[in-house]
Amino acid sequence: MYWIDAQTGDVIDRVDRILHISAPTTNGAPAIISGIMLDGEGGISTNVWGWNEHSNNKFYLYNTTEHWEIYNASSGIKWPDRATFAHRETDNWEETDPAAISAAVALDSSLRYFREVHNRQGFDGQNSIVRLNVHHKLSFVGSFWDHEQIYVGDGDGVTANSLAVQDFVGHELSHAVIDYSAGLSESGEAGALSESFADIFAANIEFLAKKMIVKATPTGRHGMPIG
Repeated sequence: MYWIDAQTGDVIDRVDRILHISAPTTNGAPAIISGIMLDGEGGISTNVWGWNEHSNNKFYLYNTTEHWEIYNASSGIKWPDRATFAHRETDNWEETDPAAISAAVALDSSLRYFREVHNRQGFDGQNSIVRLNVHHKLSFVGSFWDHEQIYVGDGDGVTANSLAVQDFVGHELSHAVIDYSAGLSESGEAGALSESFADIFAANIEFLAKKMIVKATPTGRHGMPIG
């Protein structure tokens, strides 16, 4: 934040207001986090297993059982958790970040698919934590896996809205699995095969996700137990 002299244009003062928070530790416990999903996912209220960090009593979109975490990559002042781990002061996120909630549910479903259907432990087969970055760049229409993390844009509101939905998240997580298994390159025939396999896996993941939603409670909330 800058304070500018309106007459001279001189910078009077400046303060870095980007807030950072410590990463989750083992000093905590799984906690159900509720919130509203994106309109593209029905705009419903849902539950997802996250983490209550005891050292600061914050609620993170972070899951030690399914091995995922959500990170808010935005630097915009709209978000209280900008440029740090997605978190809130309460376990009820309400409508404060539908993209982050949707991304968490989608990533959780994607990892469950590979574990339950293919007996794969995490994206790399070693149960490493996979990070999904929401709110990537400004008006970014796209999503990608960069061989380390997943990035999802909010869209431009014209061509597309937020891409933090099941089919896109499932597709990118599938690329991570392909990267750590077949190791296909991004060009030529191998690239075409990689995209095809990621699409096929994403479709299968959606079928599993819909099955999970059918098991939801009468309120429309859905959450799977830790264990």
